[in-house]
Amino acid sequence: MNKNTFYIIVIIGLMASNLLLASFLLFKKPPHPHHPHKNNPRKIIIERLHFDADQVKAYIELIDVHGNRIQEKEKVLRSAKNELYALLVTSNELRVDSLSTVIANTQKEIEIIHFNHFKDIKNICKNDTQQADFEALATELSAIFSPKPPRR
Repeated sequence: MNKNTFYIIVIIGLMASNLLLASFLLFKKPPHPHHPHKNNPRKIIIERLHFDADQVKAYIELIDVHGNRIQEKEKVLRSAKNELYALLVTSNELRVDSLSTVIANTQKEIEIIHFNHFKDIKNICKNDTQQADFEALATELSAIFSPKPPRR
């Protein structure tokens, strides 16, 4: 095989890959439409529980307090994880065990804060209808507040 034949094969291969890429980009399916409230659990709670203005105000105050408490715990969690992974360089099994316990306990505290936050939301509900709506919503809370799945 001479140089010209080789270059022609390479050029044809590159052109074919460009055509495939262009067709993929042009004919790709549009992404699935997102749920209108997917990024705003606050609206879901307010709408599904039919909160009045006073309840919305109380709910927003709960969110602020909850957010601050979670941020504090996440700082502790990040710090412990950073310290743990720094031990990959200088292995100290006792410290690894200690930091793993701190991480586990902090994550447990975060989950308890979340749980108590939802109990506080339930306490905002004034009537039986809202209580029933909350109970129906409770089964969906993990889906509503879960992070987006990674893109593939």
